[in-house]
This record gives sequence, C-alpha cells and structure tokens, in this order.
Amino acid sequence: MAAAGQDLSVRVVDKSEGFRNLRDAWNDLLMRSHSANPFQTWEWLWSWYTQIAPKRRLLILMVYHGETLIGIAPFERVGFHGLPVRRLRFMGGGPSDYLDGIYESGREEDVLSAVFGWVKENRSQWDILDLQHVRQDSPTLRHLELLGAESDWRVATRPQDVCPCALLGSDWQTTAARFGKKTRSNLAYYERLASREFNVEMREVRTEELESALGRLFELHAARWRKRLLPGVLGAGRTQRFHRTAAPLLAESGRLKFLGIRLNGEWQSLLYCLALGERTMYYIGGWNPEFRKYSLGTLLIGKAMKDAVDGGCVEFDFLRGDERYKERWTTEKRVSSRIIAHLGTPGGLLGSRAALTGNRAGYAAHGVWEKVQG
Repeated sequence: MAAAGQDLSVRVVDKSEGFRNLRDAWNDLLMRSHSANPFQTWEWLWSWYTQIAPKRRLLILMVYHGETLIGIAPFERVGFHGLPVRRLRFMGGGPSDYLDGIYESGREEDVLSAVFGWVKENRSQWDILDLQHVRQDSPTLRHLELLGAESDWRVATRPQDVCPCALLGSDWQTTAARFGKKTRSNLAYYERLASREFNVEMREVRTEELESALGRLFELHAARWRKRLLPGVLGAGRTQRFHRTAAPLLAESGRLKFLGIRLNGEWQSLLYCLALGERTMYYIGGWNPEFRKYSLGTLLIGKAMKDAVDGGCVEFDFLRGDERYKERWTTEKRVSSRIIAHLGTPGGLLGSRAALTGNRAGYAAHGVWEKVQG
C-alpha cells in the first residue's frame, strides 16, 4: 500500500488470485462511474487476462478513500518490441475498442492525482506510459495533458481511431427520424421481404442458446471475410476462447446484448453488442452472404438500436472503424487517442521516440540508445 494524501490510499494488485477476487468491488465501482464502458468490466478484463494474456504482469492500482473504493487503474507491465523499454499500458489491448481507468463520478481528479502520484513515485518500475484507445472525453486524457503542461511530465497525444456513434432520442420514432428516409424505408422493406419467404425470428439469443450461437457467429463472420481472402478478427483460437469465456459472464451481469435473425429455424445473422448504463455498443456481427438480398445486417442494427432506445440508452456506439455503412445511421464521430507519457529518463526518451515515430527497429540500434543515454 502507498499513501496518496487527502485520506486516499493506493493498493496494488499484481497477482491473478487478487484480480479474481475483485469482481464484486470492481463492478460496484463501475455503477458509480459515469465514464465507464463495457470494456472495463471485470468480466471482460478477466476473460482477456485468462484467455489472451495469462503471462502478462499485472499492476492494478486500487484507489481508496478510507475503505471505500473510488478508482481503479488496470495497468499491465510489458516490454517494447526488443527495446530496453518498460511500458505501462491499460489492460485489455487487442479485443477492446476503449481502454481507460475507472473513476467514481465526481472523484475523477482525486483518483487520477493519486494514481499518477503513485506512478511517479515508483518510476523505477517503468519507462513510458503507453495508453491506447482512450476516448476523447476521458478524464485520463485531460489530466495527463494538464500534467504535461504544468509539471515535469512529458506528454504527447496522437489520434488513433475514429468511432462513429449515434445519439438516441427519447423514443424510436424520434431516433429513426434521424436516419433519413431511405434507411427507414429499407428497414420496413427488408423485413417484409424476408417475412414473405421465411419464418422469421428476430430476437435476443437465449441463455441456453449462447454457446451454439457464438459458434454460429464465428462461422458467419469467417464466411464474410473469406470472400476477401482474410481470416477476420474472430478467426484466432484464443480470440474465440476469449469470447466463449466472456459472453456467459457478461450475460450473467446483464451487459451482453446478443441479437439474431433465424430464418426457418437457423441463425443467419447475429449481432454481438455490449451495454453498460446508458450506452450500447455494436461490437461485431456476422451474416450469411447467401441471404444478402434481405439485408439481415441492416435489420439487426435497427433492432439493436430500437432495443437500446426502449432500454433507456442515450447513445449507440459503432466503435472503431469508419466504414461507410455506419453513415446510414449517424454522422456523429469521436476520435480515440494514444497517450505517450514519461519523466525524461533515458528509457522514457527512447520509448517515446519509438512509439511516436513507429521506427522501433531503428531505435533499437545501440548507437541511438547510447545517444539517448548521453
């Protein structure tokens, strides 16, 4: 434990057993955090750790006010492509579209001051902070930019991903009016067309169907990408194991919104969404290319957005990627950032240069390392 002032303390969790035991406290804090998102849930990050990154070195900083948990900074300690550089990153890299800390609403600055105070005091354990996929409205981004302007921190930010998002109305009619006449007409047309030729079920996947529906999603997603001679992001075995672990946990906590369309009893389109608070996020989908003329993907997105409105959500986030189909639903976009921060140490200077230029191989040369040291 490390003191943080103002009756705050920072406690370190760096073992898997400690992480496993945090579920209730972690998710209780999530419900007190306005800025939290589904990629920060214990269920998502525990599944990531056990199925994708079991050998990563955890550094989870827990910030307490007395005995009340008010913040979590879920870091991992990793190297940097052969360079003599130690990075602190947020956990969850790879399958996660947004990464960040978790802060009780109204206590963001207290938590961040405690976290980065601890990080600075323990500078011998790291060289650079490499914080990726941070939302543009993140308290972390604002705090580090201020530190870079006012202290001995050196901070650089770079835009990373474009993330289209739709602001939802108070009811479906208000929301649908924002799509444009053609999109509204298409939703009605494709549903009529499919219903004339098939017995159509458009609904959430039930708990007892979850395992088989995930397998079908993997098949449908792969079929779409095979046409481009690519495996798709769900092709890797460890990625599939991750989702088979995460999905039941997320469903149990009410944070999975898994929708599908069955034609004559067979899943032909599936949409994997995540939800937390007033936000629903379209994570990934798959549909059978043999049924292209029915635009099953369009129908499911419309269904997911309507369910989000009916559930009281104010935002439907399409996540990273500026694909053209998203323009049918929204023109709103946000940009996530990559933040590189260090304290001017030799390793910090080297790592920052490599991260910001992408020329990692060049900076691995001994001559450049010696120049940075000197």
